[in-house]
Amino acid sequence: MAPETRQGLAVIFFFALAAVLVLSILDMAGSAGTFLATGLHTLAGQAAPLIPLIIAGIGVLLLIPKPAGSRPTSIIGMLLFLVAVTGGLTTLARLMPNLENGGYLGLRVSSSLISGFGTTASLVIFAAIILASLFLIFHTSFVAL
Repeated sequence: MAPETRQGLAVIFFFALAAVLVLSILDMAGSAGTFLATGLHTLAGQAAPLIPLIIAGIGVLLLIPKPAGSRPTSIIGMLLFLVAVTGGLTTLARLMPNLENGGYLGLRVSSSLISGFGTTASLVIFAAIILASLFLIFHTSFVAL
């Protein structure tokens, strides 16, 4: 199979998966969608909608011609963004009890940081990771801004 064909199939897969996950979150994908939505919310809590966005973002990355090595950097940035947002939400939920958390992923990440650095320093670390992940996703820097 030609590399372009494989790439095209991957793009279709990522966009279809993202669409099904969005429909699941919106409760428009039947019983399987309910199962998927429950899994997304268990994993990422309030950040669950970021997961289909990241999956669609990977599809977009495959569509756009990029310099060699930049796609993995963007994907790593997207994953770091998800981890930092879920961890930050869970950390904030400790300070603001009526805020929903970042799910199991956020709990795992934030509990490690909070035990070592405390709540406030953990929020600073998550904010720094979010900013750094955006730089990785968009291949930019402070100078380019």
